Amino acid sequence: MKQLDYSINLTNFYKFSSNVFLVSISSFLLSSLDFIMIGGFGEKYQAALGQTTGIIAVVMVLAMGIYSFTSMKFAKLLGSKADYSEISKLLKASLFCLVPLILLICLIIVFLPETLRLLRQPEEVVELSQVYTQIIWLKVPFSVFVAWASFLFRVMDIHKLLYIRVGIALTVNFCLNYFFLFHYQVFSPIETVAISTIVSEVVGVLFYLPMVHKKIYRKYCQSSSAVGEVIPYVKDIFKQGIPISISILNDCVQGVAISIFVGWMGTNALAAYNVAFTIAIYMFRVPQACVAALQTFYAYHLGQGTQQSLMRYLAYSFVSSISVVSLVFTFSDQLLGLFNTPGSEVFELSQLALLAILLSFPFYFAEQHLNVVIVAHERAEFIMKASSFASYICMIPLTLWVSMSGGSLFVLVVCQGVGSLVLSALFSYKILDIYGYFSKSKVEGVPREF
Repeated sequence: MKQLDYSINLTNFYKFSSNVFLVSISSFLLSSLDFIMIGGFGEKYQAALGQTTGIIAVVMVLAMGIYSFTSMKFAKLLGSKADYSEISKLLKASLFCLVPLILLICLIIVFLPETLRLLRQPEEVVELSQVYTQIIWLKVPFSVFVAWASFLFRVMDIHKLLYIRVGIALTVNFCLNYFFLFHYQVFSPIETVAISTIVSEVVGVLFYLPMVHKKIYRKYCQSSSAVGEVIPYVKDIFKQGIPISISILNDCVQGVAISIFVGWMGTNALAAYNVAFTIAIYMFRVPQACVAALQTFYAYHLGQGTQQSLMRYLAYSFVSSISVVSLVFTFSDQLLGLFNTPGSEVFELSQLALLAILLSFPFYFAEQHLNVVIVAHERAEFIMKASSFASYICMIPLTLWVSMSGGSLFVLVVCQGVGSLVLSALFSYKILDIYGYFSKSKVEGVPREF
């Protein structure tokens, strides 16, 4: 087992965040592969797969809070040099928490076609979605286990395993789709991509199982734990993990609402927004990777009780993020030109939409990074309440008003940043409160200086 090195320096931080970024991009490519390869069979297949997988991705967020909090707590326990029995109880409790969520996610996926029918989607799309969901729900336990193990391996800085797993899954998925879509058409196209996805996830699990046994179980989980000793950890994980999941779902609801409101502005506006947002997805991967590094480093040092400067983390992350934003802004016309003809109405609208996203980027940056600090101090319920307020009281009503009053696409997308602005302000207040700036006594073990 290699020695973990989470000392705050430029090399460590960028090495960790770069690995997270590359794995994230590879995973995004893996999730897009089915959609790309089924495109040659007609729009209805792409529409059905896009609608279904998009909603499934949102549903899978239900377990995201469990992964996130478990990995953060794992990093804190490693930093505190806690007894391995404590880590064992945490990891066993996290698996126990995932079981009911897996069942809930499977149940939602099975009834997903009926949801699409209620949303008045085309019947041919609903029928294809029904075929897909009858198969794809089988992948949920494997996907959840892979995600759980990946979060833990990331904390342990064993990124090589993540690269290998994604590489294997990509290869298996591509080969199965290639042969059974274009050469040996044993199943329908929608059945083929579903089966390929499941097989690639199973292969990923088969690769991970011996690694989990060697790197995690043999190291941390050898001690036996009574059920009564694990229950407090189960309660703690649910108490912190579910609010985190809800806050992520709030972000998903924001995205769906914005897409609907932009759609009311016309087809060109919606196409332009989708192009700008596609570019932004890749741009946001950089601060998201830095956030993952911040979560691990900060939680580790918080567990150690060492007085590490939060501002140094943020400075490293800010330099990386602002560099990417500058590059996107400099080459925005070239990037947008990959999707639309320069000079067309969609191209010009996408220029404005991308500019609006770039203007709101500082608030997104602040919100994401401050979020991690609050989670590390186990105040997830505050994050849930703050994100609900920002989404349903501030951002969604404001963008709805802009859309219905005939506002421009630029103004609407700028208003989308209001949610991040509100959250940045609320999170900043909470962190100052955690650090004791509003009381004479500060929280024990928390450094006063940033």
